[in-house]
Amino acid sequence: MFHLSTLLTNAVPVRYPDLEFVIQEAGVGWIPYFLHRYDNEYSEKREDASMLEKTPSEYIRDQFYFTSQPLEGTEDPSYVCNMIRMFGGAESLMFSSDYPHFDFDFTDQLLQMLRREFSTAEIENIYGATAKAVYGI
Repeated sequence: MFHLSTLLTNAVPVRYPDLEFVIQEAGVGWIPYFLHRYDNEYSEKREDASMLEKTPSEYIRDQFYFTSQPLEGTEDPSYVCNMIRMFGGAESLMFSSDYPHFDFDFTDQLLQMLRREFSTAEIENIYGATAKAVYGI
């Protein structure tokens, strides 16, 4: 959260509008909170990030991507799916197992959760299409 807020406050996405950012190994539960909280703070203190031309959440949705590792809350599939929906993860989340580390996420576990609430196209985005687009593959 610190690095993301620093990038936004210093208007890095404004200065480099074609640059895309990937936030790795931070989980997903904090992202919806951050989007709403940072927008709220920005609306009350715009002078702290005076170069921003849009709300912070708009920059995040346009230029930032996140990886799934580590995936918290797997004991509650509804929680995971809601978190992903709340930050637009069908367009910005990239599956990352972190294999072979001892705490890696199993692809089947996330896939089973996503199949409950996400379309095939959204799942394909999370499992590779988004990463291919971001990395120009």
